Amino acid sequence: MVAHLSGGQVVAGSNPVTPIFRNENIMYKKLNLFYVFFLGIFFSPLLSQEIFEIKAPESPEIILGKYSEYLEDPNGELSFEEILHKNLKWNKLKNENVNFGYNQSFFWVRFTINNKVKNTLNPILEIPWSKQDYIEFYNLLKDKYEIQITGDIFPFANRKIDDTFFAFELEIPPESIQTYYIKTRSINNLSLLNPILHSSFISFHKESSFRNLRYGLLYGFLVIMIFYNLFLYIFLKEKVYLFLSIYISCFGFSLLSQHGIAFQYIYPNNTWLANRDGAIIIPILLIFQILFLNSYLELNIKLPQIHNFLNKFIFLLVFHLISLFTLFKDSRAFMYYSLLIIIFIENTFFLIIGIYLSFKKFRPAYFYLFSWSMFLPSVFLRVLSGMSLIPVNSLTFWSFPFGLSAMLVFISIGLADKINYLKLKLFQSNQKLENYSNTLEQNISIRTKELQQTLDTVNELKKQQDGDYFLTSLLLEPFTVNNGKSETLNIDFLIIQKKKFEFYGKEQNIGGDLCHTQNIILNNQKYILFFNSDAMGKSLQGAGGAIVFGSVIFSIIQRTKSNINLESTYPERWLKNAFIELHKVFLTFECTMLVSAVIGLIEEDTGLLYYINAEHPWLVLYKDKVSSFIEKEIYFTKLGSPVDSNKVFINLYQMKKNDIIFIGSDGKDDLIPMNSNQLDGTFIHEETEFLNTIDQAEGNLSKIYDITTQKGKITDDFSLVRIKFLGNGEDRNYNHLKEISKEKFKNNNIQECLTYGHEYTMKNPSDTDFLLFLGNVYKSLDKHQNALTYFERVRLRNPYHLENLILLINTYIAVKNKKKAEKILNDFISLNPEDPQIAQLKNDLAHLSTL
Repeated sequence: MVAHLSGGQVVAGSNPVTPIFRNENIMYKKLNLFYVFFLGIFFSPLLSQEIFEIKAPESPEIILGKYSEYLEDPNGELSFEEILHKNLKWNKLKNENVNFGYNQSFFWVRFTINNKVKNTLNPILEIPWSKQDYIEFYNLLKDKYEIQITGDIFPFANRKIDDTFFAFELEIPPESIQTYYIKTRSINNLSLLNPILHSSFISFHKESSFRNLRYGLLYGFLVIMIFYNLFLYIFLKEKVYLFLSIYISCFGFSLLSQHGIAFQYIYPNNTWLANRDGAIIIPILLIFQILFLNSYLELNIKLPQIHNFLNKFIFLLVFHLISLFTLFKDSRAFMYYSLLIIIFIENTFFLIIGIYLSFKKFRPAYFYLFSWSMFLPSVFLRVLSGMSLIPVNSLTFWSFPFGLSAMLVFISIGLADKINYLKLKLFQSNQKLENYSNTLEQNISIRTKELQQTLDTVNELKKQQDGDYFLTSLLLEPFTVNNGKSETLNIDFLIIQKKKFEFYGKEQNIGGDLCHTQNIILNNQKYILFFNSDAMGKSLQGAGGAIVFGSVIFSIIQRTKSNINLESTYPERWLKNAFIELHKVFLTFECTMLVSAVIGLIEEDTGLLYYINAEHPWLVLYKDKVSSFIEKEIYFTKLGSPVDSNKVFINLYQMKKNDIIFIGSDGKDDLIPMNSNQLDGTFIHEETEFLNTIDQAEGNLSKIYDITTQKGKITDDFSLVRIKFLGNGEDRNYNHLKEISKEKFKNNNIQECLTYGHEYTMKNPSDTDFLLFLGNVYKSLDKHQNALTYFERVRLRNPYHLENLILLINTYIAVKNKKKAEKILNDFISLNPEDPQIAQLKNDLAHLSTL
């Protein structure tokens, strides 16, 4: 696009320059050459400008940066008339680079040439940057300024000189001084002018031909590398070669874009793509760089966590690519600098990986590290020059292509070395195979003898192991018996241990599950003690845990039979003490032996169930042909676990006539589907499925096991306790005893109140509120020890009962047991820190300490 300004003055206020990015006709007027010369010499600040002198018709190319000055026009409001007339402040460049980076402003650049030759010269002005968006060149030709408008926002065919860069032919009369002006703006790409002056079209053509030769060599090399690796992929089926081929293709297209060749030959009329092709291809290049290096450095094996991170980073690059053309489509600076940052981070990251793998003596990492040490400096030079931190010259411009070429050469050598290394390993393996083949018969004989000796040793060890199993099974026998006999309770259990062994022709089994029942008398009441436990571990380890558990329980039972301490005879206290003692014993094994268990007592007359569940499967109630869990939450961890559970308390459940309770280990829940195997990790682990099994079996113990084995393969020890209550339980109404007791208390007949009250608690021990009432009765009589018995029973059932805690604190203060009172007070404060009674209780404790 060309227009002229000639003869006379430019009309004030007019702007002869085409508005940025529009194809409108340019108005022009004649400008007197003498007037131009007059303005240029006397009124413009050219006296301070360094002028380039041409002293010979043919001279080497010259970079005009150091002879140029620039002026920033933020809004593009300056007209060419104002540029000529006004005494504007022109700036010298910091170096010979005319690089304005990403900047929304318009820039004016001027330079002056002094032709000292006696001939008219026609040098070529070249702007060696294919990505400049908009250029207005004011060319002084025979006393008038001709305006040429170009840039990559216009179709390639608009250029007067067919070249990937922007070139303009000058005409400088003999022995004359001429000033030229360039108005430019680049919002899609870097604004990088760096004007170069060639002495003639011939010298310009030689230089561009030489440049094209270098391009041809570079692209020819890249094409060879692309097809070389593509053929290797076709024949070897190794993805690393496919990724490298695509990776090189991306590099090649990126260079085609930067050099302007893609715009010239592939999409010469698509100006939108010409300004954005780099932003599209570079993220794709980085993605295939990750895929290639992941495969080449075998990160899925060497550094699996880094491998997974990089695979996720690919999605970040895809998101970044999409955001460049959606969220940040109007921010070219973000597009450019974000890509530079990602390139820098990604390549630095891979350099660190290469160094690490080199220290690990991974052979491909040596070639990778050397190739990247050739490539990364060229990347840094390109980044620094693009950010105007170092000059743009032949070194910084061509360092990247040559660094890339060197990198690809050494990477290819590394891949070839990998093939040769594998070939060598294969040859060595074939040599070994050949040697084995030559000595096969002798080796078979030796190996057979060694195998027989090993087999004999294994058989001997197996006999010893089976002996250990047998002795252990004998130790377990006393703990797996159903000794509980009762007219009101029907108790049965089933144990099938997973580990089977044979000892002297007799099949035995061993495992970590225990089921046991035992008659026990506490406070003149008959109870059935039961427990079902599951010790963690395989074979001997699990059995060892079961033996320890059974031994401790039996020791507690024997001590109970000889114990005359009233406090310990109540079922709540007995269960808590047993649980704590078991837990302390297993803590000494430091987590090497953990046991889940349900320990409980059933009062024979009433059917009241007291129990503690230590991370064992929930208890199941089968009632009216429907099964359900009687628990909703597990409050205590396994015995021996260092994790603190909540405060130890006793669960209660009142059984009614014909109620059935099932207690079992998790072997009934962990099943493998019949059409699967244990190796694929498929398990049926649904607690509610066991409820369906009980319903199908109608509560029959043997049928439960049969149905369970039909649903899947049992993978653990299987143990199950079944307890059926045959008595009336709470179906018998004893509320009249409670009412009489309370009425006697109102009438101040304390002795009869206690008589009826004790009878009621014996008949209906599940009434926790009445225990609290009896405690208050004893407290009113100042019989504090008796009161403490009932208050403590309430606390063992519900440690969060605030009223009971207050009564306990006051009663312990009354008996001057400061330690107990302080402990329970701390519990109360943690539950209800704002209670107004706290201050008085603290005062009472303080007073107690002064007595």
